Amino acid sequence: MTALVRAFLVGAASGGRSQAGITAVRLTARDAGALSRLAVGSAAIGELVADKHSDVPSRLSLPGLAPRVLLGATAAAVLARRTRGAVTVAALVGAGASVGGAIMGAAWRQAAANTGIPAVSAAIGEDVLCYALAFTACAGS
Repeated sequence: MTALVRAFLVGAASGGRSQAGITAVRLTARDAGALSRLAVGSAAIGELVADKHSDVPSRLSLPGLAPRVLLGATAAAVLARRTRGAVTVAALVGAGASVGGAIMGAAWRQAAANTGIPAVSAAIGEDVLCYALAFTACAGS
């Protein structure tokens, strides 16, 4: 898998779940210590729980989108550096893909609501997809 495909996948995952990309990158790193694994794991769990509450800001608002873009770009850059890819280009691809991931995630949640799929079920499905994308991006890196 090329560095840019990895950047796209980890960025899109971050658009859906802001912590997904950086969590997968850190947990699959050979040099990840116990403390860093605990930190990213805790942040990811916190987001998974918080996402199920209705008072969380929209992922498409500035407070919801900015962290996704920043974390998507960061995860893509770190992964590109690990695989000896073009770090700046990967960061830009990750940032762009995170915007697309956020838009698609919001569209999925709206479509699920419109068809009667319970919000929690839709959110869990999105969780699984985002983490699958993120860990796929990191596979073999």
